[in-house]
Amino acid sequence: MKMSILLIPREEARKLLDENTAALDPNTAAKVLELSDQIIVQAFDDERVHLYLEGVSVFSPHGPALWVKSAAKVVLTLADGEENFFKDTAIYMDRDETARACIFSETDLTINGGGSLSVTGNYRDAIRCKDVLKCLGGYIAAEAKRDGLRGSDGVFVREASLDIQAGDNGISSANAGEAGRGAICIEDADISITAETNGIWSVGDLYLSDTIHTADVKGAAFLANGRVYTDE
Repeated sequence: MKMSILLIPREEARKLLDENTAALDPNTAAKVLELSDQIIVQAFDDERVHLYLEGVSVFSPHGPALWVKSAAKVVLTLADGEENFFKDTAIYMDRDETARACIFSETDLTINGGGSLSVTGNYRDAIRCKDVLKCLGGYIAAEAKRDGLRGSDGVFVREASLDIQAGDNGISSANAGEAGRGAICIEDADISITAETNGIWSVGDLYLSDTIHTADVKGAAFLANGRVYTDE
Protein backbone atom coordinates (compact mmCIF):
# COMPACT_ATOMS: atom_id res chain seq x y z
CA MET A 1 0.00 0.00 0.00
CA LYS A 2 1.31 3.45 -0.90
CA MET A 3 1.52 6.16 1.73
CA SER A 4 1.64 9.94 1.47
CA ILE A 5 2.75 12.13 4.36
CA LEU A 6 1.65 15.74 4.41
CA LEU A 7 3.39 17.95 6.98
CA ILE A 8 1.49 21.00 8.22
CA PRO A 9 3.62 22.69 10.91
CA ARG A 10 2.52 26.04 12.28
CA GLU A 11 4.62 28.35 10.10
CA GLU A 12 3.89 26.40 6.93
CA ALA A 13 0.18 26.38 7.70
CA ARG A 14 0.20 30.15 8.13
CA LYS A 15 2.05 30.55 4.84
CA LEU A 16 -0.46 28.33 3.06
CA LEU A 17 -3.35 30.18 4.63
CA ASP A 18 -1.96 33.41 3.25
CA GLU A 19 -1.42 31.91 -0.18
CA ASN A 20 -4.94 30.43 -0.13
CA THR A 21 -3.89 27.18 -1.82
CA ALA A 22 -1.53 24.38 -0.84
CA ALA A 23 1.10 23.74 -3.49
CA LEU A 24 2.08 20.09 -3.31
CA ASP A 25 4.36 17.89 -5.34
CA PRO A 26 2.32 16.85 -8.39
CA ASN A 27 3.48 13.28 -7.83
CA THR A 28 1.77 13.22 -4.44
CA ALA A 29 -1.62 11.62 -4.88
CA ALA A 30 -3.11 13.18 -1.76
CA LYS A 31 -3.99 16.82 -2.25
CA VAL A 32 -4.93 19.38 0.38
CA LEU A 33 -6.78 22.36 -1.03
CA GLU A 34 -8.31 25.63 0.15
CA LEU A 35 -6.49 25.86 3.46
CA SER A 36 -7.80 29.40 3.89
CA ASP A 37 -11.12 28.03 5.04
CA GLN A 38 -11.22 24.28 4.52
CA ILE A 39 -8.89 21.29 4.24
CA ILE A 40 -9.98 18.82 1.58
CA VAL A 41 -8.18 15.49 1.22
CA GLN A 42 -8.55 13.57 -2.03
CA ALA A 43 -6.31 10.54 -2.49
CA PHE A 44 -6.33 7.28 -4.41
CA ASP A 45 -8.29 4.47 -2.77
CA ASP A 46 -5.09 2.53 -2.02
CA GLU A 47 -3.23 5.46 -0.42
CA ARG A 48 -2.84 6.31 3.24
CA VAL A 49 -2.67 10.01 4.13
CA HIS A 50 -0.91 11.34 7.23
CA LEU A 51 -1.60 14.88 8.45
CA TYR A 52 0.78 16.20 11.09
CA LEU A 53 -0.89 19.01 13.02
CA GLU A 54 1.28 21.47 14.90
CA GLY A 55 -0.70 24.48 16.06
CA VAL A 56 -3.23 24.51 13.22
CA SER A 57 -6.41 26.58 13.35
CA VAL A 58 -9.05 26.14 10.64
CA PHE A 59 -12.49 27.74 10.36
CA SER A 60 -14.78 26.78 7.50
CA PRO A 61 -17.71 29.09 6.69
CA HIS A 62 -19.39 26.71 4.23
CA GLY A 63 -18.71 23.05 5.05
CA PRO A 64 -16.46 20.69 7.02
CA ALA A 65 -13.24 22.27 8.25
CA LEU A 66 -11.52 18.97 7.38
CA TRP A 67 -13.19 16.91 4.66
CA VAL A 68 -11.67 13.57 3.69
CA LYS A 69 -13.31 12.71 0.39
CA SER A 70 -11.16 9.71 -0.56
CA ALA A 71 -8.19 7.69 0.73
CA ALA A 72 -7.49 4.21 2.05
CA LYS A 73 -7.01 5.64 5.53
CA VAL A 74 -6.22 8.99 7.14
CA VAL A 75 -4.13 9.60 10.25
CA LEU A 76 -4.12 12.88 12.18
CA THR A 77 -1.10 13.21 14.46
CA LEU A 78 -1.26 15.89 17.14
CA ALA A 79 2.22 17.27 17.79
CA ASP A 80 3.27 17.07 21.44
CA GLY A 81 2.26 20.13 23.44
CA GLU A 82 0.52 21.84 20.52
CA GLU A 83 -3.11 23.00 20.34
CA ASN A 84 -5.17 22.60 17.17
CA PHE A 85 -8.59 24.08 16.48
CA PHE A 86 -11.23 23.15 13.89
CA LYS A 87 -14.57 24.90 13.63
CA ASP A 88 -17.42 24.96 11.12
CA THR A 89 -20.52 27.11 10.73
CA ALA A 90 -24.20 26.38 11.34
CA ILE A 91 -25.04 26.55 7.62
CA TYR A 92 -23.38 24.38 4.96
CA MET A 93 -23.41 25.79 1.43
CA ASP A 94 -22.02 22.62 -0.17
CA ARG A 95 -24.66 20.46 -1.83
CA ASP A 96 -23.21 17.19 -0.53
CA GLU A 97 -25.54 16.60 2.40
CA THR A 98 -23.64 13.50 3.57
CA ALA A 99 -20.78 15.61 4.95
CA ARG A 100 -22.34 16.46 8.28
CA ALA A 101 -19.47 17.20 10.63
CA CYS A 102 -16.71 19.69 11.29
CA ILE A 103 -14.20 16.88 10.72
CA PHE A 104 -15.77 14.46 8.26
CA SER A 105 -14.14 11.40 6.72
CA GLU A 106 -15.43 9.00 4.09
CA THR A 107 -12.83 6.44 5.20
CA ASP A 108 -11.06 5.13 8.33
CA LEU A 109 -9.80 7.97 10.50
CA THR A 110 -7.20 7.69 13.28
CA ILE A 111 -6.21 10.46 15.68
CA ASN A 112 -3.01 10.03 17.70
CA GLY A 113 -0.14 11.99 19.22
CA GLY A 114 0.47 13.97 22.38
CA GLY A 115 -1.11 17.32 21.54
CA SER A 116 -4.69 18.57 21.72
CA LEU A 117 -7.52 18.91 19.23
CA SER A 118 -10.55 21.13 19.79
CA VAL A 119 -13.43 20.59 17.37
CA THR A 120 -16.63 22.64 17.25
CA GLY A 121 -19.44 21.19 15.14
CA ASN A 122 -21.98 23.99 14.76
CA TYR A 123 -23.75 22.32 11.83
CA ARG A 124 -24.19 18.78 13.17
CA ASP A 125 -21.46 16.46 14.54
CA ALA A 126 -17.98 17.42 15.69
CA ILE A 127 -16.05 14.38 14.33
CA ARG A 128 -17.75 11.89 12.03
CA CYS A 129 -16.26 8.96 10.16
CA LYS A 130 -18.23 6.73 7.77
CA ASP A 131 -15.91 3.81 8.54
CA VAL A 132 -13.98 3.26 11.81
CA LEU A 133 -12.91 6.15 14.04
CA LYS A 134 -9.89 5.61 16.31
CA CYS A 135 -8.62 7.98 19.02
CA LEU A 136 -5.27 6.65 20.20
CA GLY A 137 -3.79 9.44 22.25
CA GLY A 138 -3.88 13.16 22.91
CA TYR A 139 -6.60 15.37 24.31
CA ILE A 140 -9.73 15.84 22.21
CA ALA A 141 -12.41 18.38 23.06
CA ALA A 142 -15.56 18.06 20.96
CA GLU A 143 -18.56 20.36 21.06
CA ALA A 144 -21.42 19.52 18.71
CA LYS A 145 -24.99 20.36 17.82
CA ARG A 146 -25.65 16.61 17.48
CA ASP A 147 -23.07 13.85 18.21
CA GLY A 148 -19.61 14.56 19.55
CA LEU A 149 -17.79 11.56 18.02
CA ARG A 150 -19.46 9.25 15.52
CA GLY A 151 -17.88 6.29 13.77
CA SER A 152 -20.43 4.59 11.55
CA ASP A 153 -18.63 1.22 11.60
CA GLY A 154 -17.22 1.58 15.10
CA VAL A 155 -15.24 3.72 17.54
CA PHE A 156 -12.01 2.71 19.31
CA VAL A 157 -10.47 4.85 22.05
CA ARG A 158 -7.22 4.01 23.84
CA GLU A 159 -4.94 6.14 26.02
CA ALA A 160 -6.77 9.33 25.11
CA SER A 161 -8.60 12.04 27.04
CA LEU A 162 -11.98 13.13 25.68
CA ASP A 163 -14.10 16.09 26.77
CA ILE A 164 -17.40 16.03 24.89
CA GLN A 165 -20.42 18.35 24.91
CA ALA A 166 -23.16 17.15 22.60
CA GLY A 167 -26.71 18.06 21.69
CA ASP A 168 -27.49 14.39 21.04
CA ASN A 169 -25.11 11.48 21.86
CA GLY A 170 -21.58 11.94 23.13
CA ILE A 171 -20.06 8.95 21.26
CA SER A 172 -22.00 6.80 18.80
CA SER A 173 -21.86 4.16 16.05
CA ALA A 174 -24.41 3.41 13.35
CA ASN A 175 -23.77 0.21 11.36
CA ALA A 176 -23.98 -3.16 13.08
CA GLY A 177 -22.71 -6.35 11.49
CA GLU A 178 -20.32 -9.28 11.64
CA ALA A 179 -16.72 -9.18 12.90
CA GLY A 180 -17.51 -6.57 15.50
CA ARG A 181 -18.84 -3.98 13.11
CA GLY A 182 -20.48 -1.11 14.96
CA ALA A 183 -18.74 -1.84 18.27
CA ILE A 184 -17.43 0.87 20.56
CA CYS A 185 -14.28 -0.08 22.49
CA ILE A 186 -12.77 2.24 25.10
CA GLU A 187 -9.65 1.26 27.03
CA ASP A 188 -7.34 3.14 29.39
CA ALA A 189 -9.02 6.48 28.68
CA ASP A 190 -10.35 9.49 30.56
CA ILE A 191 -13.75 10.56 29.22
CA SER A 192 -16.09 13.35 30.30
CA ILE A 193 -19.40 13.65 28.46
CA THR A 194 -22.23 16.15 28.72
CA ALA A 195 -25.06 15.17 26.37
CA GLU A 196 -28.73 15.81 25.77
CA THR A 197 -29.37 12.13 24.99
CA ASN A 198 -26.92 9.30 25.79
CA GLY A 199 -23.29 9.49 26.80
CA ILE A 200 -22.20 6.50 24.71
CA TRP A 201 -24.54 4.78 22.23
CA SER A 202 -23.33 1.67 20.42
CA VAL A 203 -25.35 -0.02 17.70
CA GLY A 204 -23.21 -3.10 18.34
CA ASP A 205 -21.28 -4.23 21.43
CA LEU A 206 -19.74 -1.86 23.97
CA TYR A 207 -16.45 -2.45 25.80
CA LEU A 208 -15.24 -0.25 28.68
CA SER A 209 -11.95 -1.14 30.37
CA ASP A 210 -9.60 0.79 32.69
CA THR A 211 -11.48 3.96 31.85
CA ILE A 212 -12.55 6.96 33.89
CA HIS A 213 -15.98 7.82 32.57
CA THR A 214 -18.04 10.72 33.89
CA ALA A 215 -21.35 11.64 32.28
CA ASP A 216 -23.95 14.35 32.71
CA VAL A 217 -26.69 13.17 30.37
CA LYS A 218 -30.47 13.08 30.08
CA GLY A 219 -30.49 9.49 28.80
CA ALA A 220 -28.15 6.64 29.72
CA ALA A 221 -24.48 7.03 30.58
CA PHE A 222 -23.83 4.16 28.17
CA LEU A 223 -26.16 2.02 26.09
CA ALA A 224 -25.77 -0.68 23.42
CA ASN A 225 -27.89 -2.76 21.08
CA GLY A 226 -25.42 -5.58 21.64
CA ARG A 227 -23.67 -6.70 24.81
CA VAL A 228 -22.00 -4.38 27.30
CA TYR A 229 -18.66 -5.42 28.79
CA THR A 230 -17.14 -3.43 31.67
CA ASP A 231 -14.54 -4.12 34.34
CA GLU A 232 -16.64 -2.51 37.07
